Amino acid sequence: MHRFSWLALALALVLAASSPSIATVAMIETTAPLQDHAEESVRIALLTAVEAAVTSAVAMGLPWVRISQALVLEDAVGVQILATDTDPEAGTNEETPGPDAEPGAGADEASEYKL
Repeated sequence: MHRFSWLALALALVLAASSPSIATVAMIETTAPLQDHAEESVRIALLTAVEAAVTSAVAMGLPWVRISQALVLEDAVGVQILATDTDPEAGTNEETPGPDAEPGAGADEASEYKL
């Protein structure tokens, strides 16, 4: 019986040490008003909505974001981003872009950035 308790303790320690970490993930949606449907107006509204979403992600401590969806509505532009606190490319052999890298460098899509 004494040998069984040591085996159970050793197994419990191994399982506790190898437990996966839990990532925090949030889906953030924002909108920005649209003056008209001219290309420049859509671009400005889109940038405003993305900046608001990214600001919210950073405030929550989520430095990795990916644009999930962008919509041009009748009087607004809506943006949906997926934000997380872990590198979505972790575990791949690709290098993580450094602070001097071009936006989207090292990512499979140009819409993924480390803040």
